[in-house]
Amino acid sequence: MNRKLGTIGVIALLLMAMTSIASAETLTLELTTKDPVTWEATDSGAVTLTYNSAGATFDYSVVGTVPSSNTQYALIYYADKPDRFVSWGGDNPGAVIGTGMSDGSGNINFAGSKELNINLPHPNDANFDTTETDYCYVDEYENCYGAKLWLVPTSALTNEDSLPLVSWAPTEYLFETDLIRYTYRALATNNVMATGNIQVGVCPVGVVGLSINENNLNFGAILPGETGTDVITVTASANGYDPRICNNYEDAPETVDVGIALSDWSYSTYIMSSEVTSVDGLPATLEVDQLYDVTFDVTPPIGTIAGAYTQTITISAIY
Repeated sequence: MNRKLGTIGVIALLLMAMTSIASAETLTLELTTKDPVTWEATDSGAVTLTYNSAGATFDYSVVGTVPSSNTQYALIYYADKPDRFVSWGGDNPGAVIGTGMSDGSGNINFAGSKELNINLPHPNDANFDTTETDYCYVDEYENCYGAKLWLVPTSALTNEDSLPLVSWAPTEYLFETDLIRYTYRALATNNVMATGNIQVGVCPVGVVGLSINENNLNFGAILPGETGTDVITVTASANGYDPRICNNYEDAPETVDVGIALSDWSYSTYIMSSEVTSVDGLPATLEVDQLYDVTFDVTPPIGTIAGAYTQTITISAIY
């Protein structure tokens, strides 16, 4: 079969990356013992909680001192019910986030990640807004509403591992000094918008095609610095050439040589470098009518802002 080497065109795939890429912050919160009568802070214990404001998991560390030595403590999300002084326990829905053991001097240091699958605060939480309580007014907190995080002995938990609390020993607890907010990052779907055929320049009757079999990509919950990966399938096709126009090129090509290039990802005026985006699985030569799985990777850099990103993928074919 006669084959002619030359670039015959390009095909552009518009990839709309609908994954929300948020810049999560690392924040700190002080938890401290309090006088259960005045609710003023005491010096019996205090820890620093470090946590992320958004992510697929709630990542945290706890460092400080607690009232009881050689005791296992739990970091909990305590979600109030509307009548919080009568109906208490923190399971509205609340969550046990992680546990750690204090040493013989009352020092405690532990860290972990918890997939909460909810935002903090949860909409059921009476502290979801200021309808029940305005904490800027009551406790002079910086955040008027949000989630309460406490550190309590696991002996206060149901079966020592779940909410609600089954006992009330407030002098042993470390309470929030402000309310927090955390956004759970769920998965998002991304769409391939369009494909088309490659027209042969010297023989316009002949057509080589590259098509996408699936029309969705899902990079999952991506945070800056993390990598999202998904696969689409590409098919190459070709038809015959009219011998009356293209002498000696009667036969359809059996293979199509391809090259691929990636543009920068862009959102509004924000550009995310193509250096953090890669594609793999598309060989230099495609057999006609064969399926090829193509893997797309995206790793947004630290500082990437949220938005719907667009990228153009250019495929060049040679026959």
